[in-house]
Amino acid sequence: MATRKNMAPEDNENNSKSILIVEDESIIALNLKYDLEDLGYEVIDIVDTGDDAIDKAVEYRPDLTVMDINLKGDVNGIQAAKKILALDLAVIYLTANTDDITFNEATSTSPASAFIPKPYDINTLSKNVALAINRQSVESEKVNEARGIAKEKNKPKSDVLELESGENNLIESDEKVDYQNYMQYNDLQQKAKDEYKLSNTAIKHYENKDTESKIKIIVVEDEAITALNLKYDLEDLGYEVPETIDNGPEAIEKCNEIYPDIVLMDINLKGNMNGIEAADEISEIGIPIIFLTANTDDLTAFEALKTAPYGYLSKPYSNKDLELTVGMVLRKHEEDIKTIIKTENKVSEKNTELIIEKTDIGIILIASMALIIASIYHRNVTWLQWVLLIPSAIMVFLAVVSLKKQDPVEEWEVPPFVTLIVPAHNEEYTIAETVT
Repeated sequence: MATRKNMAPEDNENNSKSILIVEDESIIALNLKYDLEDLGYEVIDIVDTGDDAIDKAVEYRPDLTVMDINLKGDVNGIQAAKKILALDLAVIYLTANTDDITFNEATSTSPASAFIPKPYDINTLSKNVALAINRQSVESEKVNEARGIAKEKNKPKSDVLELESGENNLIESDEKVDYQNYMQYNDLQQKAKDEYKLSNTAIKHYENKDTESKIKIIVVEDEAITALNLKYDLEDLGYEVPETIDNGPEAIEKCNEIYPDIVLMDINLKGNMNGIEAADEISEIGIPIIFLTANTDDLTAFEALKTAPYGYLSKPYSNKDLELTVGMVLRKHEEDIKTIIKTENKVSEKNTELIIEKTDIGIILIASMALIIASIYHRNVTWLQWVLLIPSAIMVFLAVVSLKKQDPVEEWEVPPFVTLIVPAHNEEYTIAETVT
């Protein structure tokens, strides 16, 4: 079976997205496998323990891990998800444990992309799988932007950009491939660039936010009764709804003015701008979008998921689904912002270290040159100057070489295998935990 660790990004675009199932009940796992395969995904493996889930995630690097919380063994799904998320991989929870304690534990320690209750609805599953893959891909690209990693600007030949008119097929290298809801390479890369350019607004909002204030949610819905019911439901959950809006332009204006924590967006709106177009602009200023719509057909879902929303709910919604989705999106978005801040701080720290290093090299260079020139000019070279002459000349050479501007960092198309040698003499009792 082909795995991602052996494929370049360009090659992987030709294949179905890979999914790892972590489920301790074999019948549920098998049904889930068949459902995902019917949706066009490749299920690379099924495991029933947290340890096996981590091992398989490290080995295969799946596009998504569908994780139950109750698992066999000592490591539960939340603990396993935390380690898998640290690998920059997407995770969604699919579990019967939807109580507040479990949910709070899951979101506080390892905020995945979605929290789906069992028994699951196939439509809900398909939308959440696609948005999890899309969102994680965009966030990974944003972290690369923060690191300053140069990405290939040219679109891979296998990339797909057009949708055939009137058909649910994509055009790829003169061949038709199965209709999918995930973003193509160039689309997600551009989306990440657009969001990262304006990420400072989201960071400032996060850093200056009053922890005692209520979470603000704007509802964008063209049906007045639905909007009112949604407002009451959200307020019952403890959120503040400052505005209910029925058109795209006003939604964009209010988001820039109020800067809410979340926007609940319908697709069909009044006016010439639909919810997908409005969401695309709003998401670029760092506000997470949750689509709440009755439009569940594949074509509409494809267009909506191309904006990489944080959540997708179908009407009619249940209060429990609303609560779980909003709560998970809030935690996930917060964690994404923290990751960007942490990455930028690390890069800034390294840049400062480089400036100090270059300054030290400059001082040594000047001192070494002065020593050599003085020795030659006075023709009075003492034994100490002779001793220092050769290392000084070497230092000058190394300093000049080090001042040369380095080539920009580029990601590996196929990551190489790396061996880490850890000095650990007489540390057999602590090495396992350290390596883990």
